[in-house]
Amino acid sequence: PAFVVMASVSGIGMVILVGLGVRRMLNLYDRLPDATFNWLGRLLWIVSLVYLYFMAVEELTATYAAPEADRHLAHEVVGGHFAGLFWLVVVSLLLTVAIPVVTSLRPRWAMAGVGTAAFFANVAAVVKRFLIVVPSQTHGALLPVEAPRAYQPTWIEYGMVLGLASLMALFVLVFIRIFPIVPTSHPLPSEPRPPREWRRTGATIATTLLASALVTIGLADSFRLFSGAEHDPRI
Repeated sequence: PAFVVMASVSGIGMVILVGLGVRRMLNLYDRLPDATFNWLGRLLWIVSLVYLYFMAVEELTATYAAPEADRHLAHEVVGGHFAGLFWLVVVSLLLTVAIPVVTSLRPRWAMAGVGTAAFFANVAAVVKRFLIVVPSQTHGALLPVEAPRAYQPTWIEYGMVLGLASLMALFVLVFIRIFPIVPTSHPLPSEPRPPREWRRTGATIATTLLASALVTIGLADSFRLFSGAEHDPRI
């Protein structure tokens, strides 16, 4: 249940961020009013509060009523090597709850506050997923690694995360370029098409080809096509 609730926290937060960005980019203030984001903000702080309860139950159970290996892992997460990340999740979720509640006391909700809460919700979601995977492999019993038991993401991993986020943004932009994203009661007036910018088109095609080549090479290497008798990817 906690994993599903956290998916709701991050999903609602991302909907708010994307909605605010699209509204500003396409000047859709009449179609996407503040009331829509006010409602999403209320739903966001409610599910965030529910997840804080699940986190408390999870940590208390793992600390006091779990096998020894799980207790050791819980101590490392709450007060050991990963304490900074754990409390970052807690503080981010508390801000996700507090900011919409405080801004709701005003006659008109501040959209900046709703967007800030949505940002902290996604920070909490990403860091919590890190805590789900990494500590169990470095300090837990699932797949303990040899000393030193420290893990730091490399620039390649940061690049993969940035690339995935950029890919999702590209999908959204392509979608809203082709399909209407809000209901329209009448067809939009036809406007003359602007002249094509060939440099922009060429840069877009070149970037697309380069990205496709990198994705193809990465997938082929992950399937060990270049590794021969080795078990690990070559690149």
